[in-house]
Amino acid sequence: MFIYSLRFKLIMLPVICSLLPVAIMILITPSMVEERFLKQASNTHLGRMASDIQRFAEQSDDWGTRESALRFYQRALDRVAQSQSRGKAPPPPGGPPLASENMRFVLADPNGHVILPFFGFEAGQVMTRQELSEATPLYKDRVLQGYALARGKAALSPKDESYLATLQKTLLISASIAVFGAFLFGFAITCSIHKRVHSLIAATRHLSDRKKPQLLNMRGKDEVSLLAREFDAMSVKLTEQHQQLRESNQTIAAQANALKKLSYTDELTNLANRRFFNEQLAAWQASNMDELSLILCDVDHFKRVNDNFSHDIGDQVLRQVANLLKQNTREQDVVARIGGEELVILMPHTCKEQALDIADRIRHSVEQNEWHKIALGLKLTLSSGVSSTAELDDPERILEVADEHLYRAKDLGRNRVCS
Repeated sequence: MFIYSLRFKLIMLPVICSLLPVAIMILITPSMVEERFLKQASNTHLGRMASDIQRFAEQSDDWGTRESALRFYQRALDRVAQSQSRGKAPPPPGGPPLASENMRFVLADPNGHVILPFFGFEAGQVMTRQELSEATPLYKDRVLQGYALARGKAALSPKDESYLATLQKTLLISASIAVFGAFLFGFAITCSIHKRVHSLIAATRHLSDRKKPQLLNMRGKDEVSLLAREFDAMSVKLTEQHQQLRESNQTIAAQANALKKLSYTDELTNLANRRFFNEQLAAWQASNMDELSLILCDVDHFKRVNDNFSHDIGDQVLRQVANLLKQNTREQDVVARIGGEELVILMPHTCKEQALDIADRIRHSVEQNEWHKIALGLKLTLSSGVSSTAELDDPERILEVADEHLYRAKDLGRNRVCS
């Protein structure tokens, strides 16, 4: 899904990074500005009170006494009465005559006598030390004029409230612009990274399919470019190693086949050897083949060839006889040398009559061969015994029965086929 992709994460990262500080500014800035405005408003109230107290103190000879505190309070009451007589609104219920709607002050002279009471305080009452420690000292021209014990907060002017609203609106617009700009920036950067990362993924899949390496050839000094160059180097190296490994496997396979062939091949005649013959015979017998025939051949008086002409001539004779057998048999037949001058032909899916025809054709080829080309005066004949699984109760005796027929052919004068 897109929300789990690297592209989405890279786009959202600058958006979140820009949105977070803007959100903090939107949450904190208005309250900080409002707090400052309230502090200024409170200071304005306190400044007016300090000036009012200073004017009264300058006109009073006993300022700081209980009597002067009572006179100050009476003067405040008189001012309220005068304001009401002029049609001005009375002070809010429960508050002192000079209190605002949002802020209440208990005023005291420098000695702690209450000069403007409310909420349980009485004019002329002396504040406790605890109350004086909580009150704000009122100074005018660096002279302590009295104390103001505040409750609530000062009211903002319409101008201040308008300024705060404008500030909040400006912050919201700035936040929207910042988020949109961060989104565009993240999208532009991500598109570049996304394209290169997908190229890297495609090249990786291409390499995993064991195809020719697809080099990225990225330029740049960023991490993706460095990764791409390392990938190119790795791809080339892996391809070379894979090629070397493939060539090595081919060499090993060829050597294994050559060794297998050597282990199953007669060195002199290049026919199959007795080991291969035995394995093939056992395999075909185990497969319950419908009919299997075997021809066992022996070169007549071969010992005389070695004695009268030489062993080298004898070897040439065996190679020529092997060639004649291969020429007169089929591709699926197994022709093997199983010892000395004994040669065998294993013929799958072949009846006894077919095997007899092939055996007689081979005998005739050997008899008519131009042996004098190998050695002057050399003549050879071949005796054979033929057997077939179709005539045997025990198919495993096929070689033994063929051997019996071969000896009977020799007893009958050689150069013949018996079955």
